[in-house]
Amino acid sequence: MNIKLKKEVLSSGGLCSSGSHQGFPTVVWAELNAGKTVEVDEIPDRCKDKIETVSSSSSSSPSPSPNPPSSSSSPSDSKKTGGK
Repeated sequence: MNIKLKKEVLSSGGLCSSGSHQGFPTVVWAELNAGKTVEVDEIPDRCKDKIETVSSSSSSSPSPSPNPPSSSSSPSDSKKTGGK
């Protein structure tokens, strides 16, 4: 699930680090305090009232491109020579 800090928690300084970063891994705790949306499997009980879930479409992570650029060259490129 995707989560972020409630606005009032973020504006009052974010989650404190006591209690081992409120039960989150340090990286997740830091991203939440930076105002980012993060993906987690569960929310620790001690901070459920400070977190809100968000739809997966508003995740801060860019989604992969469905059609990656082709690495093949065009046929006209292979006919070019450096001749005089």
